[in-house]
Amino acid sequence: MASVTASRERLAAVCRGAACAVVPHPANAYRPYLFRHPVLGFVNALILCATVGASLLISLTPEVARLSTVTVSTLVRFTNAERSKAGLPPLTEHPVLTRSAQLKGEHMLRHDYFDHTSPDGLSPWAWFNLARYAYLYAGENLAIDFSEAEDVVAAWMRSPGHRRNLLSDRYDDIGIAVVTGEFEGRTVTMVVQHFGRRPASGGAANRSASAPLLVASENRTRGTPVRLAVPQILEPREGQTVSTSAATVRGFAPLESRVQLSVDGAVVGTFESAEGSFRGTVSVPENQERTAVLRARAIKDGQTSAWSVPRTVRVDTKGPDIAITRAALLPDPQRGLGRALLVVPAGGDVRSLAVLLPNHAAIPLERDGEVLSVRLAVPLQGPLHLRATDAHGNTHTVQWHPFLSYTTAESPTRSTRLQLAAAASDLRSWLSGFLLVFAALFVVNLFFHLRFHRLLHADLVGHALLVVSLGSAVVFLT
Repeated sequence: MASVTASRERLAAVCRGAACAVVPHPANAYRPYLFRHPVLGFVNALILCATVGASLLISLTPEVARLSTVTVSTLVRFTNAERSKAGLPPLTEHPVLTRSAQLKGEHMLRHDYFDHTSPDGLSPWAWFNLARYAYLYAGENLAIDFSEAEDVVAAWMRSPGHRRNLLSDRYDDIGIAVVTGEFEGRTVTMVVQHFGRRPASGGAANRSASAPLLVASENRTRGTPVRLAVPQILEPREGQTVSTSAATVRGFAPLESRVQLSVDGAVVGTFESAEGSFRGTVSVPENQERTAVLRARAIKDGQTSAWSVPRTVRVDTKGPDIAITRAALLPDPQRGLGRALLVVPAGGDVRSLAVLLPNHAAIPLERDGEVLSVRLAVPLQGPLHLRATDAHGNTHTVQWHPFLSYTTAESPTRSTRLQLAAAASDLRSWLSGFLLVFAALFVVNLFFHLRFHRLLHADLVGHALLVVSLGSAVVFLT
């Protein structure tokens, strides 16, 4: 019975304590602990920290594209809704058109433009060809900087060119891509909408097209003369260094065309464009270091396109220079007689250097700043062959006849080295002990200075701190 009473009393005490925390009561002077200034201040601090933390997380998180609500399915649904209002049949999503739209969107983001025609002259129809969509009619709509799919379609309907594409009875298929990335220094989402009609089974494709942009329209109709699209060189890249004897060239070009490639104004090869792209190799002269300009043009059905945008590359097939006149073979100061140290200044374009000895694998030299070195066993039989390699893989091999003079000085014996090492260890231990005693005395004096404000001055404190710092550096960094 007594235990039950004690338990009840403890429970009552707990309840009274909990009540004092949240309920005004004589025991807490009618000021609940939870609502007193220290607790409220703590809560305010928590809220402030949470707010600042959330702001930091948002600022450090990559910007979410504002077109995140614009989806392919929603755009197709709104497009077909407008066609239904006009009494037209709905368009069917076609995976090949979706692929062509995706290629176009990625190309715009990668090359930082928003237009039907790329800066290097690629027309919208290049993407239909590259995706291998054979068409009788084709069209393209573009959009950027919208937050709702409904607004995208509404803007297209207000533009005459876009409206013609949306409500054209010439199209059966549709493909849409929504791509997000950096454009003009900001994160955007672009929409690419491709329309098309394929030729009947067994029929030839009379490639006609209509392609309005958000603020402009571009049309290509049956029978209208069309200029041959200009090829685009993708590889080698602008400013790339070509260092092999056969360089690979690839890029986009009109379907089933022949692509002529020129280097510095001279045609060096002709390649076939298969599935809207071309690839080939061009021979590169040896031992050259210069800048070359590449251009490409397409030829098809008696038409010749304009030359593409110049692509400037660096040709470097010349091996690195070895400063052989400044090389030296010296007695090894650490290994004594029977070993020599080869030292060769590192030229600006030398990435690695190796010694080639008869019946031995190549011995690489180690770089130490502007010098390459390696230890070799002497005497050496015959001349040395040094092979240098640059950053592009070009090599250059030279033959060198070294001259080595020996001295009679001997290296320290093992016992002498051990004695020197023991003396150095003793000195370091003594310095460590001295530093600890000095630091302890400094702390004691600093305490009395803070207590009585008279034993030490600011300049003495600074000086003592400098001594402790320098001593610590010597002990722990040596």
